[in-house]
Amino acid sequence: MNMKKVATMGTILLTGLSLTACVSSSNESSSSSKKESTSKVAKSNSKKEASSKKESSSSSKKSNDANDILQAMDSKKLAKFNEDLSSSLSEDQGFANDGQKGYDYATYIDTLAYDHNRGLIVTVNDDFMGLNDAQKTTVGQGAQKLAATQLVIDGMDIGADSSAIMTNVHYGSERVGHSKSFSPSNFKWK
Repeated sequence: MNMKKVATMGTILLTGLSLTACVSSSNESSSSSKKESTSKVAKSNSKKEASSKKESSSSSKKSNDANDILQAMDSKKLAKFNEDLSSSLSEDQGFANDGQKGYDYATYIDTLAYDHNRGLIVTVNDDFMGLNDAQKTTVGQGAQKLAATQLVIDGMDIGADSSAIMTNVHYGSERVGHSKSFSPSNFKWK
């Protein structure tokens, strides 16, 4: 074989190997670029998910507290709420009079209404005054639960972590008890 042919074949072989190497390198580079791009997309999605979770978490931290919902009501909505609350109280009193358990608290209450300045106002009857403090607390908590339930019935979204509604209990014109500021489901009695 002629040296010229050997040199030409060698050059062709080297050129072929070089092209193969270039194509391979290009594919690896392309693959690497795709991996980097995929990695960037995954990181971006991860950041979006974390941001979404953070927003979701912060929105769930935004309390749907019953007290805040009631305070935010305009006078028209509050009047409607108090009307519905009065009807619900009458219904619970009917259940209690029919002997259904869990509604006894309602028989000690004459009226129930929410006031922006004083909170839930529970006006009690003579029989209430003969109860001990634990029984009075049960009546107060029953009134709070009825008001919270009425909010739900009216389509309000109360959070599971909502505090009890601030409550004042009156016998005639005298305030005989109230819920505690930092623990509204507990009461202080005179």
